[in-house]
Amino acid sequence: MMEQTHCKVSVVIPVYNAQQLLDRCVRSVLSQTLDDLEIILVNDGSTDQSSSMCDAYAARDQRVRVLHLENGGPARARNRGMELARGKYIGFVDSDDYADPSMFQLLYELAERTGSDIAMCNYAVDTEGAVRPTVMNYATLYSGAEIRNGLLQRYYTGDHNGLYSMWNKLFRRSMILDNSLKVDEKLRRGEDAWFLFDCLKAARIVSFLPEVLYYYYQNSASIMHNLSRDQFETWTNSRNRLLEENRELQFDIDWNRFYGAYLYKTVTFCREMVRRNELELVRSVMRDPVFVHALPYRTELPIHIRLFLRLMENRHDRAVITAYRLWGLRK
Repeated sequence: MMEQTHCKVSVVIPVYNAQQLLDRCVRSVLSQTLDDLEIILVNDGSTDQSSSMCDAYAARDQRVRVLHLENGGPARARNRGMELARGKYIGFVDSDDYADPSMFQLLYELAERTGSDIAMCNYAVDTEGAVRPTVMNYATLYSGAEIRNGLLQRYYTGDHNGLYSMWNKLFRRSMILDNSLKVDEKLRRGEDAWFLFDCLKAARIVSFLPEVLYYYYQNSASIMHNLSRDQFETWTNSRNRLLEENRELQFDIDWNRFYGAYLYKTVTFCREMVRRNELELVRSVMRDPVFVHALPYRTELPIHIRLFLRLMENRHDRAVITAYRLWGLRK
């Protein structure tokens, strides 16, 4: 497909009730050293002042475009933003995060220099002002089979820090259009990870900058720090989908690594559900067939996690609940 572009980069920012942090986010993109970009603010049915703030940005700067939607979730907001994008590349910023002023300049230059379909950078976690750079162990360039074996395979090993996210990357728009790539709007969680999975299958070249150029904001009330009741179901569905995808990919899976993080997270999930007195949910986890199948692959986990898994394997319901409650007292 012939690329018809109006600017170098389109930056899509989904916005939902983000009035407290939105200004920092938008200003970080407006102040980019790359001038030839557009900013697409997708207001996802906000009920606070975010809607009027978006309109104000557009009134002040012609690079800003605003789309107002009824609330439909971040996946739909990103998809609609991509549909409006006119740049050669598309980037994403979450409304509570912010970017280094050189981020899109450096990623654009990297993508142009290497011919990349995806260019990504390192990021830092900003926990209410405490900034901690992350460690992303990637080569500077992947092409052909290297993408399959060096990136896609990481979905099966747990060594995927920074790979799942849409916000520390640039995507060539023609790759997205030519392969009809979209964020799965049916998924309630993990939709960005699966969008990346599909992009990696389509990409010819992927490049990486080790510099920290994106800042991911967290706070104690973050959705990622407060487990929802459907979190275990999401993790289980992800394991099943990866196994289904492997019918085609044919990776030689290290089962201890494939199921290790899943089992670890399941134990912490059950601890939280016991704290909330969601005891039937914990009992259903112990009888879930995927969880039961994964249990033999716990040998490399910490001893206290293995002890909880042993109790769960034997389905000693009362002992499991009591142990989790005692563990919760140490929280």
